[in-house]
Amino acid sequence: MYKFQRTIKNSISFSGIGLHTGEYSKITLRSAAKADTGVIFVFLDKDKKIEIKASFENVVDTNRGTTLGQGKYRIYTVEHLLSAIFAHGIDNLYIEINNIEPPILDGSSLDFYNGILDAGTKKFSKKKNTVVIDKPIYFLDSKNDVEISILPYDGFKVSFNADFNYDVIQKQSFVFDGIKNYLKDIAPARTFCSFNELHYLKTNDLIKGASLDNGIVYMNKAVSE
Repeated sequence: MYKFQRTIKNSISFSGIGLHTGEYSKITLRSAAKADTGVIFVFLDKDKKIEIKASFENVVDTNRGTTLGQGKYRIYTVEHLLSAIFAHGIDNLYIEINNIEPPILDGSSLDFYNGILDAGTKKFSKKKNTVVIDKPIYFLDSKNDVEISILPYDGFKVSFNADFNYDVIQKQSFVFDGIKNYLKDIAPARTFCSFNELHYLKTNDLIKGASLDNGIVYMNKAVSE
């Protein structure tokens, strides 16, 4: 992992349709001049500039995506973009956005990752702010059958296990133990759902911008040729 704080070297833009809102948007990533700025979304509401920091404190919803909010303002489905930013070790950045959801592109982080790679990064002299876990932390959401354990470890590693109710996927396991593997193993991972979930998503005012160009639909049961 990176030891020093970083920002982007050159500005870069992405545009396209949003996954859940179906709204067209353009985002521009711009460098931050100072360390400890953080990653900040910036958009204009008429003549008013709104800034929302990408922080867990500003997460207001996690229904099929991560939504950041401040007061009445919302920015939807930020996880793909923030994943690519994290992979490049960037912790100081301004993200200008002209709508309420970044473009979903192909449903993965790959285009964001490669775009930032082309734009380049630069290092600050100040070290990153880190959180040290000195005792176990446990979270259980029995309603959605989700369990998270955060344990002390000399490094950074994420172990993921899931059991999907799709005949073609079922049990999945993955260990992420180094940023060097991000481009191969994480960046191309695309948004997906099951065929049976489409009705729920549509009736809950989600995936308005979804298509097979930016997501994958798995059948709940195996289908023969």
